[in-house]
Amino acid sequence: VRERISDTLGDIKPPPKKEVHLIEFLLEKLAAGIDPLDIIDMAQQEKNVEMSLEDFVYLVGEDAYMDAMKKQAKEFHMNKILPEQIADLWNQVNMPAPGKQHWVKKDVERLLGIEESSGWD
Repeated sequence: VRERISDTLGDIKPPPKKEVHLIEFLLEKLAAGIDPLDIIDMAQQEKNVEMSLEDFVYLVGEDAYMDAMKKQAKEFHMNKILPEQIADLWNQVNMPAPGKQHWVKKDVERLLGIEESSGWD
């Protein structure tokens, strides 16, 4: 059975274990305003843990991740970067979007509080 699973999964790696020290490390860096991509690099260098952006969101939780994206969106917006441009930037680096494959202008506007809406597109 293990061989069949291994053959089926191929090079797919399971997400890192939800170890308390790793989660605390990630959340501490996130709270400090460090970009998720930089945190992933730091985790690899300092904790010898490889992870994808999806793994990162899984470990820190969607609420913490979305709070970080909101902070980042506000910083970009203060630097005169338009919501559509922010969405494009995040899509270029494959930042996970809320409940879908990619970011759109409306998602960023919601993070910025520009547009009221009942849900994510």
